[in-house]
Amino acid sequence: PLPPWPREAFRCLGIHDPFVLTVAGTDERKNLRGLIEAFARLRPETRAGQQLVVTCALDAPEADRVRAW
Repeated sequence: PLPPWPREAFRCLGIHDPFVLTVAGTDERKNLRGLIEAFARLRPETRAGQQLVVTCALDAPEADRVRAW
């Protein structure tokens, strides 16, 4: 189990257990779009309660494009 301080930080960011974490970007070789699409294709009962957490630096237009995926 995680100690209390990261759990509090996660809670403030809207992240809850269980989650899948990726450090990615929009660089084609990172295949972020493929990851998002694969996560969306999981069976609903497998995906239920899970969160996909993506960490990366994006400017506003890139963030809008990723959210549209």
